[in-house]
Amino acid sequence: MEPKSRSYLRAIFTSLGLTYLFFLMSCSLLTQWTEEKPLVSDLPSIRIYSNISSISASSESFRNQPGHLRYLILLTQASKEKIWTGEVDFWETKEDFHASLPKGIVFPKLSFKASIFSGSARLEDGESSNPKQVSFHPQGVLSWNWEGENFRSGIQTSSKQLNVSDWGILYNFSQSGIVWVAKEYRSLGKNVELNWENVRNSRTTLTTDYTSPSGRSFPYADYDYKNQIFQYVNLVEGRLPVWTFREEGELRLAWGILPEDLLSSKNVAQWKQKRKEELVSMHFYDATNNIPFTASADLKNYPIILLKDYDNARK
Repeated sequence: MEPKSRSYLRAIFTSLGLTYLFFLMSCSLLTQWTEEKPLVSDLPSIRIYSNISSISASSESFRNQPGHLRYLILLTQASKEKIWTGEVDFWETKEDFHASLPKGIVFPKLSFKASIFSGSARLEDGESSNPKQVSFHPQGVLSWNWEGENFRSGIQTSSKQLNVSDWGILYNFSQSGIVWVAKEYRSLGKNVELNWENVRNSRTTLTTDYTSPSGRSFPYADYDYKNQIFQYVNLVEGRLPVWTFREEGELRLAWGILPEDLLSSKNVAQWKQKRKEELVSMHFYDATNNIPFTASADLKNYPIILLKDYDNARK
């Protein structure tokens, strides 16, 4: 073989070798990039609605700060719907209230309660891209309950799994991003069933009707539907929506709104296993103020999240 032919073949093999090496490096980089994919990667089929209320400023016992979060998560796929609803209540008593208590009476400084309901759902009216009515039948609930003097000792609180049955809720969805409970029933056993229905009157306020087992209906004011009206949360892709409910020095405590099974492959469970002792930098979305931010976070006790460098990392 002539020297020119050898040089030509050598150049071809060198080029092929470099191409193959570049391909391997690209695969390696692709794998690393895939591992760092956003936590929330399928937002078009996920809708989140929230209702956040504050403790009254006139309260004699509790501080004036956000105290209640109620939220609704709707996952719509082809011919399949799923709903999660959650409630988080946080109370912090005032110092002068503690001082006014009679001797021997113990009242917790901090109280925290949370629950996540999950079950089956069905699209009753509209389309998956534009639902108008969705029915929800809760079948299970995860609950957290903690009381104490400071939250650092209570952050290790664990959840309890409970089963529920004979409970149905009908949600109405509006084009303006409002969701409300239209109907609800609960079975109390022994052929006793409670039925509620929301009615919008001419003044656009909400009234509640109670239907007895005999079928007779009458106004029922004790059931509070005002806390069952939800506003659409406009999320940013790749960010985990949270509700920051407590500040302790440089740390904030937040509640993760999305269930773990709605997160992408780089999920919270993997973070907890791989980085048990580290605060990892992650992207979040403040559902209270509609503000995306980045913060160092401890996710070991998800959905209770410990945030650090919260103010310095806002975007």
